Amino acid sequence: MSRKNKKVLKYHTGFNLNIGFIVFFVIIIYVIFHIFTYFTSNPVSEYEVQQGTIATNNIYKGMIIREESVVYAEESGNLNYFVSNGSKVATSDVVYSVDTDGSIANQITGAQNDASAITDEAAGQIITDINSFSSGYNRRYFSKVYTFKNDLSAQLTQVLSQNALTSLADTISTAEANNTFYTYKPTAPGIVYYGIDGYEDVTTDSFTLDQYNNTNYEETDLTDNSTINQLDPVYKLITSENWNILINVPDNVAKSLNDKSVIKIRFCDDDYTTTVSFSLLKKDDAFFLKLNMKNSLIRYINERFTNIELVLGADTGLKIPNSAITKKKEFFTIPKDYFTASGDSDDSSLMIKDKSSGSVI
Repeated sequence: MSRKNKKVLKYHTGFNLNIGFIVFFVIIIYVIFHIFTYFTSNPVSEYEVQQGTIATNNIYKGMIIREESVVYAEESGNLNYFVSNGSKVATSDVVYSVDTDGSIANQITGAQNDASAITDEAAGQIITDINSFSSGYNRRYFSKVYTFKNDLSAQLTQVLSQNALTSLADTISTAEANNTFYTYKPTAPGIVYYGIDGYEDVTTDSFTLDQYNNTNYEETDLTDNSTINQLDPVYKLITSENWNILINVPDNVAKSLNDKSVIKIRFCDDDYTTTVSFSLLKKDDAFFLKLNMKNSLIRYINERFTNIELVLGADTGLKIPNSAITKKKEFFTIPKDYFTASGDSDDSSLMIKDKSSGSVI
């Protein structure tokens, strides 16, 4: 067997271009470039802006003025009320009674503890009031819960008292004949309120700055009394649903409103907004806004002073946060005469001299 020489020759192929490697390399360069620019440039912040209203509002204290008068007791004895606080009454409605010997008053008081005597109509009204209060409840004004609780308790008591007045009709007739029991009706139709504060005779013409700025305001709750003496205040009767709010405003606000007759206001306690007519008054060199209200009297019957916001103007547009506003940079306005033509060019140029080096740019 002859020995064969075997020689392996290497085959040279052409350059093989790897597309996948090139794509990967480009992506790496792209990522490195963006990482570099992210850390070396100022990032651009993005903000979402929405259409809104920027209003210039002013909040002031308002003093409420109503047409009201205090009713005084004609006899002394045990006291019972038959109308709920803030209710409208006619001249035929019994508002309260006075029992001089206390026998019938005790029976009326006993009937107040019998909840089974509540009619479906009265129960429905109480449920409606509770639902209405719950739907409009605001945690910022939690103290109003106690006011509502007292009003609801008084309403329930007076409903039961009214039922007792009906069921004891024969006994009451006998006591009235013996001049030991008296029932009283209002002399004019109006709204009954069981509280006095000394402002009942104040009008928009007679009020004083001391009354407006009173920091020790107090109201006396008349329903706390179970007995009454002759000529003691027994309730207050509001005879008109037209009422006023007096607001002390600065001179510049009064001047801006001088040529207007209506204004939009907001009650801060419950966010109720309305537009009302007004007039300007001057009292001891102070300007007062007299708001003319024609509704919502019962809504604010428990208030003598309340915070009012005057909505004086509003601008509508895109609301941009302050953080989105860039820093202000100084710039200078240069008169056109300082610019000159440069050489053969028609373009204008400006020569600037550096004070520190004296060089001209």
